[in-house]
Amino acid sequence: MIDCPINSRLNPHFQLADIVVTEHNSLPIKAAKMIIEADGSTNLNPLLIMGLTGSGKTHLAQGLGNEILKREPNKTVVYATASEFIAQYLDAVKSNHLSDFYSFYQKMDVLILDDIHDFIDVNTQACLLQVTDYLLRNERLVVFTSGKYIYHLSSSFPERLINRCRRGLVVEINELTDSERFEIISRFAPEISEEVKCFISELPLQDIGMIKGIISSIKLQHSSETVSLALAKEVISLILGELYD
Repeated sequence: MIDCPINSRLNPHFQLADIVVTEHNSLPIKAAKMIIEADGSTNLNPLLIMGLTGSGKTHLAQGLGNEILKREPNKTVVYATASEFIAQYLDAVKSNHLSDFYSFYQKMDVLILDDIHDFIDVNTQACLLQVTDYLLRNERLVVFTSGKYIYHLSSSFPERLINRCRRGLVVEINELTDSERFEIISRFAPEISEEVKCFISELPLQDIGMIKGIISSIKLQHSSETVSLALAKEVISLILGELYD
């Protein structure tokens, strides 16, 4: 049995306003804002956000959920990872509470489901399709994120589920360029020298969380002194496991 009241499970720190907008993510952010303004209009539903690990998919999806709740606090908005959804489903099957499981998800006004590429079993995919179809038929908003692109998902996902996504809005968070990394670093660490910013921005990193972690480590370990390039390289070497001359 799934307990009530329903907890959105949204991270309050994931806000749309905190996302550094560059060309790599401008289209997905525009899509999220369109959905907010359209109040979940069915011609924008479902929303599928694709991108590499660490690209900001979860932040964007949860930021969308948080913004919807700000505007309409009475809406039922729930965030779950694919693994959490699957675990709930398997537990419901085991305990003979499938009707409670489906009843819970049918209450959603907005369902945000992270990492749908983790649905690899036929039964859980069928469950996902059933929940998705119910929500779409009843004009509820469905938001998916995926670390695999739709043409990769199509080789292992039911065609009906892929078609549901294609009828909605499919957007991609692109890979970061050096200049975009520099812009992100400047946003989170304006006090760091241009030399250090340039060095970090030229590292082939696509995980924004890792970039933030590197910046935080540099600032923490050298908070009492000016961060030279040599000191920055020492910290980065410890984190990435590579030596930088």
